[in-house]
Amino acid sequence: MKKNSEKAKKIGLLLAAVAILILIVFLIVHFFGDSFATLWQLLKDGNQEEMQEYLNSQDEFSGLISVFILTVLQVISIFFPGMIIQVAAGVIYGWWKAFIACYLGFVTGNVLVFYFARRFSSVISSIMNLEKRKQSWITEKINSTKPGFVFALACMIPGIPNGFIPYFASRTDIRMYQYAESVAVSSWIQILSNCIIGHFLIRGEYFYMIMSIVLQIAIILLAIWKRDWFLGKGSIKKTDAQKVEEK
Repeated sequence: MKKNSEKAKKIGLLLAAVAILILIVFLIVHFFGDSFATLWQLLKDGNQEEMQEYLNSQDEFSGLISVFILTVLQVISIFFPGMIIQVAAGVIYGWWKAFIACYLGFVTGNVLVFYFARRFSSVISSIMNLEKRKQSWITEKINSTKPGFVFALACMIPGIPNGFIPYFASRTDIRMYQYAESVAVSSWIQILSNCIIGHFLIRGEYFYMIMSIVLQIAIILLAIWKRDWFLGKGSIKKTDAQKVEEK
């Protein structure tokens, strides 16, 4: 009887969470539906010229908000490239304004996806009394090393579909605050480089574009070379599970 009561309580909590989520989605669609639909279509098309044209049609504040929303959607969508958004924003708003909007959107999107991916996965597993599935070898490998550093490095390397990272990270042992920290201290490198590329591309100043790429590569190589320092003295912390194992 007690077991059924606990199960009913869990189901009630899940239904309440779903109801709140539906209400939030309804309010967003009601007030911002047209903007989201337009931005989502631009993201699906992946056409940089159309994106620039749309952002140019907005006033600066509205345009930067659109860049922020586009970046959040890019993370949620998993595979759509963020570089197109960052370069287009750099072309239109200059590197530093574009960087702020893209960086905040990227960190926000990562934290939201990580939270909901882990939260709803654990709730559903708990309700259905599912045993924890055997983790893949790559997940076990990451858990046995330094997840924070691994995901920080993943956010730095160009070409990796960044939107996939929070979904995958939610399946490891890393805590949410550790993941947020990893993204915050590493993602700025790639985002800043792309915004600088857009800023100087439109001005034909290719030397600074090349220098930003060289600097990005140098920072990545430095992080790999000095990984022990970053892990020991830097801000990328170990998970609680790893601390227990070391004791």
